[in-house]
Amino acid sequence: MGKYIQHLNSKHKDIDVGNKAKNLAFLSKNRYTIPKTYICGFKAFRDFRDDKNVLSQIKRELNTIIDENTSYSIRSSASVEDTSDFSYAGQFETYLNIKGVDSILASIVKIWDSISGKQAIAYGEETGQSEVEMGVIIQEMACPLFSGVVFTRNPINGLNEIIIESVDGFGTQLVQEGITPERWKYKWESWTEKPSNETKKFEVIRNVVQEAINIEKEYGKPVDLEWVFDGKDIYWLQLREITTLNSTNIYSNRISREFLPGIIKPLVWSINIPVVNSSWKQLFKELLGRKAESININNLANQFYFRAYFNMGVVGDIFELLGMPRDALEILAGIEFSNENRSLFRPGPQTIQFLPNILRFIMQKAMFEKNIEKFQRDFQLKYKQVKKALIEDLNEEETLGIIEKLIDLNSTASYYVIMAQLLNSLFSMVLKTRLKKENISIEEFPENQPLLEFVDPRFHLAKLNKLYKKQSDSENLFKEENIDPEFLRELRLFKQRFGHLSDSGNDFTTPSWNEQPELIIEMIKATEQGLKPSSISLNHDLLKKKGNLIFFYKKAARYRLYRETVTFLYTYGYRLFRPAFLHLGSLLSKKNLLNDSDDIFYLKYPDIKKIISDPSVASKLRKRVRTTKEEIKKYGNVRLPEVIFEELPKAMLMSLDVKEELYGVPTSKGYHVGPVKVIKGVSDFKKVTKGDIIIIPFSDISWTPLFAKASAVISESGGILSHCSIVAREYRIPAIVSVNNIMTTLRDNMRIAVDGFNGKIQIIRD
Repeated sequence: MGKYIQHLNSKHKDIDVGNKAKNLAFLSKNRYTIPKTYICGFKAFRDFRDDKNVLSQIKRELNTIIDENTSYSIRSSASVEDTSDFSYAGQFETYLNIKGVDSILASIVKIWDSISGKQAIAYGEETGQSEVEMGVIIQEMACPLFSGVVFTRNPINGLNEIIIESVDGFGTQLVQEGITPERWKYKWESWTEKPSNETKKFEVIRNVVQEAINIEKEYGKPVDLEWVFDGKDIYWLQLREITTLNSTNIYSNRISREFLPGIIKPLVWSINIPVVNSSWKQLFKELLGRKAESININNLANQFYFRAYFNMGVVGDIFELLGMPRDALEILAGIEFSNENRSLFRPGPQTIQFLPNILRFIMQKAMFEKNIEKFQRDFQLKYKQVKKALIEDLNEEETLGIIEKLIDLNSTASYYVIMAQLLNSLFSMVLKTRLKKENISIEEFPENQPLLEFVDPRFHLAKLNKLYKKQSDSENLFKEENIDPEFLRELRLFKQRFGHLSDSGNDFTTPSWNEQPELIIEMIKATEQGLKPSSISLNHDLLKKKGNLIFFYKKAARYRLYRETVTFLYTYGYRLFRPAFLHLGSLLSKKNLLNDSDDIFYLKYPDIKKIISDPSVASKLRKRVRTTKEEIKKYGNVRLPEVIFEELPKAMLMSLDVKEELYGVPTSKGYHVGPVKVIKGVSDFKKVTKGDIIIIPFSDISWTPLFAKASAVISESGGILSHCSIVAREYRIPAIVSVNNIMTTLRDNMRIAVDGFNGKIQIIRD
C-alpha cells in the first residue's frame, strides 16, 4: 500500500489513526463482516497542513484502489473520537455514496477542515478537548435494507440488557432530526420490549443480538455497535466501548431494610456500619485472600434521607471476583426476578483460583461450634464487665474508652452473628435436600425448644401472663406492695434477661423495654402462649440408617440454635452503646456543649470525639443537631423507592403534587425539577435561561448551544443515538426522547420533574 493510504488489515506499523478505525480492525481480525475499508492516517493530515501538494500523492494512491463504479462512505477517525466521554457527535463530517477519486479526495479535505469549524472549536473549548488530529475512513458502501445500533449493556443505568434501535435505510437517520427508531430490549434470553407491530426485521434483530453478545465477549467490555443489513448479510460499521457504566451506582434497600429499618440517626449509622462492615471484610479476606483488599467495603452501604441502602455495585465487584455473573445483583437489588431456568449464582471458571481458600474456609468452619461456644462464654463475661464499668462517675475520656471497647467487642461479635447465620443456612439447605430424597420433612428441631427459652421472651411473657391474671389488683402493678411476690420475682428476672431489648435491635437510640415498664405490662397482658411445643417426633435410629443424615441433622439443629443465641448475645452487647452514649450526652449537656443528653444521637461518632477534644466546635455541632432533627421530621414520612440509580432526586421530587405522568425513552441519566421552555425553532432560543428544561421536537448540531443553559431535555422524537441524546450525555443532563405530543402538552414555565433513569416525566400542579 501507499505512504498515506492503507488497507484496514495492513500489517504496516507506521500508520496512526483514531480508535474508530482501530475498532473496525478488531472486528475484521475476529472475522466479523465489515465492508472493505481503507484508512488515511494522521500523517497525511499533518503533512497536508504544511504542504498542500500532499493531495497529489494521496490521489495517486487512491487511483490504485478505488473502483469508479463503487460508492464509498467517507468518515472521520479523529484522535478524540471513541476514546472518552466526549464523542464529538455530529461535529465532524460524514459523506455517503461518494463515487470517484476526485470526489473522495474532496471529501477527505472537507473532513480535515471540519476540525476548524466554529461548532467543533466551541465544542472542544467547552469539553477541554481542543487538540485534534484527524484520520479518515474510506469504506465501501453497504446498501442497507435497514440499519441500526446495538448496546450490549444499558448505557443509562448499567443494567444487563441489550438495547437495539433500527431504522429503514441508512443508519444516519438515527441522528437526524425528527426520526424515532424502532426499539427492542433483550434481557436474560427473553424480549422485554419490542415494537407493538411485529416487523419482518425480527430474525435479523435476533442475529444482531447474538453477534453483539459474541463481540462483547471477545472485546472484553460492554460495547455499542452500528450495523446494517443489506437483505443478505449483517455488516458492522462501528464499535465503541460503553464508557458510562462505571459511573453508575445502583442502591437497593431490599436487604438493608431488614437490618436497619426506618430512620437511622447519624450516631447509629457511624457506629453500625464500621462495626458490621469490618466483619464482612474479614469474611471476604478468608474467602478471596489478598484480592479482597480491592473491595471498598466502606462503600457497601449509603444513606438516603436517613434510610439505609446497600451499594449493589460493591456487591457486583465481589461477584466478579468470585467469578459469578455480576448481573445477579439485579435480583438481590429487587430490580429483576430470576428466570427459574437460569442460575445466576452459578460460579464461573474464575472461581477456580479461589478454591484453595474456599476449601480451607470450609474445613475451618466445619468445626466452628467450638469457636462459637468459646465466643459465647467469653463475651457474656466481657459484656457484663463493660456493663458493670458503666457508672455515673465516669468522665468523658473514660466513657469514650468504654465505647471504644464496645466497638471492638461488637465488631468481633458481628462476625460470629454472620457466620452463625451463614452456617445455619448452609446446613439447613443440605439437610432439606437430603431429607427430600427420603420424603422426610423437618421444619423444627424438638431438642432446641428448651434451650431457646433462654433467648425467646415469649415463654417468659406467657408465664408472667398466668401470674398476672391471679393478681387481685392487676391495674396497680407498679406499686410493689400490691404485687404477688412470685409475679414480682419473675418480672425482675424477665427484666434482667430481656430488658435490654427494644423495637429495633440495631438502633440503640430507641428506648429499651426496661425504660418502658408500661410496655412490658402490655406485652404480658397480650401474651397468653409462649413457644408452641414441637409436634415432631424424630426417630434418630432411622436417620442413622440413612447414611450421614444424622450428622447433618445435628449440625442443622445446632446452628439453628446458635443463630438465635449468638444474635441474642450480640444484641445485648450492641445495646450497651445506649447507656454509654446517654451518659456521655449527659456530661456534654451539663457543660452546655449540647442542649440535651439525647442530642448526642444526632451527631456522628467522629463529631462527638471532636467536641470532647475541642469544645470550640460546640456551637457549630449544636446547629447541626437542630438541622438534622428538622430534616428527620421533614422526611420522616417520605416514601423512597426500593432501587435508586446513582443518586436520589431532591426531596421535592418525591413530595410533589403531581398532576400527570408521561413516559418516554430515557437516553441520558439524571434527575431535575424545574420550569420548561418549549422550543419550536431557532427563534425561540432567546427565551431559554439557565436551569430551564427544554422541550424540543428534535435537535441537530445548530441547537447545541441550548444545552449549555439547559438542565434537562425532552424531545418528541429521537432515540439513544439522536443528537440531543448524545449531547445531553456529554453535558451530563437528563434526557428523555420519543415522548408523543410533548410539544403541545407542555407550556412555557410549567414545572415538571424529569427522571432520566426511568424515562418518567411528572407534570407538577400549579
